[in-house]
Amino acid sequence: MLTVKRVALFLLELLIEALLLGSLMGVLISGHTGLQNGIIGSILSVPVILALHGYYFSRVLCAIARTSKTRRFYPLFACLVFIGHAWYAFWQMKSSLSPFAESVKIPFLIGGVCIVFVCAFIGTMALERWAPTRDRFAAT
Repeated sequence: MLTVKRVALFLLELLIEALLLGSLMGVLISGHTGLQNGIIGSILSVPVILALHGYYFSRVLCAIARTSKTRRFYPLFACLVFIGHAWYAFWQMKSSLSPFAESVKIPFLIGGVCIVFVCAFIGTMALERWAPTRDRFAAT
């Protein structure tokens, strides 16, 4: 049951993160597409682009750190994984990015790091309260 709680909390964390990252990109591009179209399109496209670049697979590997003694470093590891994958995606699209897209790149990275850190931090805090580790469970 403990593993099911951990997986459910991790999936909820990733879902909220994807919605917030898509909303951030939608707000950043709303000057060209309109707020509603920008947010809807970005909520659908940003998670797909991140998934195609292996971000969510890397986050699963990063989540292993949450179960070890380095649990406190999980938000930092998650931010580093996001920066790496986003930067790689931008690097691959560099030749096809418009000047407007180039201007949105840095604000998206900064806002994305903040979103990833907060989601990972709150997820870690919720995990400590909702699904205690085996060490704490065995001690009681």
